[in-house]
Amino acid sequence: MPDLEKLANMITEQLGDLAIDSSRCVRVRSPRLGRCDDCIKICPEDSIKFTEDGLVLNNCTNCGLCASVCPTGALSSQNPSLISLINNLEERVNMYQEAYICCSEIGSKVEAHLLQVSCLGAIPIEGWLFIGNLEGKVKVLPPKSRCQSCSKHAGEKWSLILKEAEDLLASQIVFASSVKSPKRKKKQGFSRERRNFFGAMLGGLGRAPEKIASELLGREETKKIQPNISLMTDKRQAQFRLVRLKSELKEKITVSQPKAMGNCRFCKACETLCPQGAIKQIEAGEKVELLLDPSTCSGCDLCAHICFHEALAMEEMLFEAAAAPQKILATGSTYRCQKCGNDYQAVNEGCVFCEDKFSGF
Repeated sequence: MPDLEKLANMITEQLGDLAIDSSRCVRVRSPRLGRCDDCIKICPEDSIKFTEDGLVLNNCTNCGLCASVCPTGALSSQNPSLISLINNLEERVNMYQEAYICCSEIGSKVEAHLLQVSCLGAIPIEGWLFIGNLEGKVKVLPPKSRCQSCSKHAGEKWSLILKEAEDLLASQIVFASSVKSPKRKKKQGFSRERRNFFGAMLGGLGRAPEKIASELLGREETKKIQPNISLMTDKRQAQFRLVRLKSELKEKITVSQPKAMGNCRFCKACETLCPQGAIKQIEAGEKVELLLDPSTCSGCDLCAHICFHEALAMEEMLFEAAAAPQKILATGSTYRCQKCGNDYQAVNEGCVFCEDKFSGF
């Protein structure tokens, strides 16, 4: 009989302000070689731990700072998500000519053109870039000074993210001390906000059976790391949306992506462990290629760190250079070693079995 208490707890967790998907976490996918610690460094409460069961949060205040810096979406804000935040603000600006955004702690009066988030710390740089790109049509409540007394202790750190966005835009985000009445209300239909809401609901329900089944089966059934399906993070989607709205951001937003720099042996470690499923290996006869989908690559650098043969390295580049539909990272062939007789795949000849490149791993 299903463990109903476990099921109830899991559903409650999914409905919270912060969603956890340990299968996307760099440190969970490779505990020994994964080096990402962005969430740990920014958490004001030292709440984040990595255990055998995955990514665990203790005494979390739901400030959302960890989600704002997580490169892979292993931690993500849900009320609202980044894409919902952008859609909701755009909807309010289109309907009322301006919009306001505030944290839920200040208890502001509910207004149709006011969007509340759990904490301003939950807004990643892409969200602030979108707010700034609306050129003062979105105003932030309250003044920064109010964050100093907040129990979430996120004010100083999210201000740094805000400053980074302001530097990229060469303009300042507008703050306000109060909410003005809406100027004009356009005719309402079945708005995009409603469509996004129902789409998110249906999408969540569609994934529910898989999540529920894996939880009820227990950890042992799902403990082995499997290649992830290709997934574009909210942040990556937001980047594409931003450059469509403001083309000059193509030359300002930088991303990190892998490049080939050695003799790839096509061991499939990077394909298997990539949190986003952005790396694929395909074979056609004796030819083999390692492909990268730049649109889904989050730049987490796990592939470079786990490459046994040091054949991948991360490269910082402008968004425009990283927006290609597909990149060939390496092209190789199947060889037969004249010494040991084993077949192997590589860019250049050199038997992996004879060289014993895997020793120590």
